[in-house]
Amino acid sequence: MPLSGHSSDLSLADLVQANIYGRNTCRVLVATPQGHGVFFLSDGAIVDARFGDLAGSEAFCALVNAENAHFRVDSGIRCPSQTIHEDWQKLLLDAMRLKDEGKVPKPQGLVPPRNGRQAGPTALDRVGSGSPSAGGRDVLLSFADSAAPPGPVNAGPGRDAQRTAVPAGSREQATEAGAQRRRRGSPLVILVPVLAVAIAVVAYLTAGHRTGEGLEPSKAPASGSVETVEVTALTGQGDVPPQFLAGQTPRSPNSALAVAPTVVCRILVDEKGTVADAKIFRSRLDLASFEDAALEAVRSYRFNPGLRAGRPVRVWVNWPVSFQ
Repeated sequence: MPLSGHSSDLSLADLVQANIYGRNTCRVLVATPQGHGVFFLSDGAIVDARFGDLAGSEAFCALVNAENAHFRVDSGIRCPSQTIHEDWQKLLLDAMRLKDEGKVPKPQGLVPPRNGRQAGPTALDRVGSGSPSAGGRDVLLSFADSAAPPGPVNAGPGRDAQRTAVPAGSREQATEAGAQRRRRGSPLVILVPVLAVAIAVVAYLTAGHRTGEGLEPSKAPASGSVETVEVTALTGQGDVPPQFLAGQTPRSPNSALAVAPTVVCRILVDEKGTVADAKIFRSRLDLASFEDAALEAVRSYRFNPGLRAGRPVRVWVNWPVSFQ
């Protein structure tokens, strides 16, 4: 089932990292108030992005920093071309740096959504209903066609020339209607499983960026001991996060559920690549059976050990566990 959401609930940067750590292959369609873009991951690597006249790393940077954006993740779809060859950590760091400096690339040639409103999950569903093998350019063309404004376009210069003239009152009503729809939830989305996945992914991704509940602070190693670090600290030269090698996907303890929740485990990968410790990041009583199955599974996982400055270290990783 495709995962849909809004950037106010889960940022695109966090969404990207979740799919990278899961080594996923997928297409991510993004709808912004200005127009639509797409980027692809292949086995956890960012390989292509398109946004207006931008392509490659510039398009990815603009999409990750897009505000008020809807997204849809279609798993298993590979991109027919590759325009991005940089490491994902460098891509995200560059995107954050450019945002801080106010230098995020600005796409041109975008087609605004119908009536000046942002295309939401419905438009994304229409685009995602095409051929799974469709490439980014074809998808964007069909996406633009489905959301293009039927009326005249302002003749002003630059990007204003691409916006549909809409009375102020209509725009306010559309904005309020969109907000009410998001509060009520879309009838096209199965809210319970999607909400469970979103909560798990947010917890997984934000854990490494703050101190507080559930986090063990990194400590300076004693003489002759192996250093213990957070995976998010491995960003320097010679640093490599643990790489997953082998492990079984656990079976759902409740086969009656159409979609099982994702459980986030906090695991310590030691210098040999084995799981030295495992716990639930934020436990929930109603998911006890799923949490027990997830812990049992991750304790048998094997990794290539993490490296800091080329030396093996013990690494804390927040690891999302899905079920068969």
